[in-house]
Amino acid sequence: IQSPYMVTNYFEKAEIQRTLVNESIRQMKEYRTKLESVNANIEWREKRIARYLVEIHKKLSIPFACVVFILFGAPVGIMTRRGNFGFAALISTVVLTFYWVSLIQGEKLADRLFITPLIGMWTFNVVLSLAGVYLIIKLSTGIQISKLFAKRD
Repeated sequence: IQSPYMVTNYFEKAEIQRTLVNESIRQMKEYRTKLESVNANIEWREKRIARYLVEIHKKLSIPFACVVFILFGAPVGIMTRRGNFGFAALISTVVLTFYWVSLIQGEKLADRLFITPLIGMWTFNVVLSLAGVYLIIKLSTGIQISKLFAKRD
């Protein structure tokens, strides 16, 4: 093994050079195996921590959803008027289904570390809160949000 960059060239016998190179390769493989083991251990711990954080956020976001549903449901109830119970039931069923699906999917994505537990468990609460605030503003003032940002002459 002749190379100007190898320290083994300082040894005259090729047998010693081969022994040193083989020992170096063996040690590098051993270090790589140890690093892979440490990396797997770290990934396992991160997933376990993420699962606990998801549970903590879920324990907080589900009760907060009661406030969010009131914020969204009150304007929807006012908008549907009397006698249109079927439409109100349909809207509430659709919203509840989307909430449940988004909660489950957010939990799964956060457990697998695709997104943070905070985002996974709170996203639909924020979206529904914004929709509820929009509906409240629309009902109380009659102004559409799009007209607030329109160009004025």
